[in-house]
Amino acid sequence: MSKSTCFKSIDVSYSQKGKTGGSNGYHHYNAHAGTSYGGVCNNKSCYSARITCKMGKGTFRPNEDELDGEVICPGCGHTFKIDELILYNCSATIKFRYFGDDNIQKKHHAPSGSNYVRVGKDKWGNTIWKYYSSLRIICK
Repeated sequence: MSKSTCFKSIDVSYSQKGKTGGSNGYHHYNAHAGTSYGGVCNNKSCYSARITCKMGKGTFRPNEDELDGEVICPGCGHTFKIDELILYNCSATIKFRYFGDDNIQKKHHAPSGSNYVRVGKDKWGNTIWKYYSSLRIICK
């Protein structure tokens, strides 16, 4: 990716830890092993509200996955905008470069057992946005 590329995505410097278990009231909002993209389905005929798109383990670029139509609602199949990243039962490194910054930064998360990490939201559940020239998730 060239340095002139600029796109908006969740701020990966924000993360919250939690534990799975119990009901969250949303049928399609679950922590899946590896990487999951979270968001809201805007299809008015869909019964899902908060949702997660299971990506699993591998290498992911959220902005490209959105552009390629790979971020889909499990309830109706429509695409949605990522407003969080959920990591569960994995070891994940997030490599990123904020737009206008020459430094590549890394964040590492390794949730195990019933623990998960929710990336891109503050402690009140608000999505924090940032502009990037590069963003990649390597999940094992």
